[in-house]
Amino acid sequence: MNPTDVVQRVYAAFGAGDGPALVALAAPDSTWVVNAPPEHPYGGRFVGVAGLQQFLGAIAANVAIEAFGVDRLCAAGDDVFVVGHETGRWRRSGRAYTVRWLHHFRVAHGRVAAFEEWFDTATALAAR
Repeated sequence: MNPTDVVQRVYAAFGAGDGPALVALAAPDSTWVVNAPPEHPYGGRFVGVAGLQQFLGAIAANVAIEAFGVDRLCAAGDDVFVVGHETGRWRRSGRAYTVRWLHHFRVAHGRVAAFEEWFDTATALAAR
């Protein structure tokens, strides 16, 4: 499976809420980084399968994702860069936000070895 196929499967599993499929696509020592300030509930660095599960749990506990889409996907060898958008609703406040994001995946041996995300955290947190 080429890197683009792996990333497309990650998004399909995320959209379906299929945690086991996401875990199966992650390398055992994978890293998952969300560049966000400390007050963001799922910002930070998560390592391995346990870290991925912690990351996904933090998202589910804090936000209901209402819309999520890929706008552009570019591959360069084992690296895949994706620009997209998301609308979510904070569970605590009930307020919605819409942001654009950039994801960088590094794929090795058919699995995600590294993921990093950048997005407009100020807009997201303002709705919290």
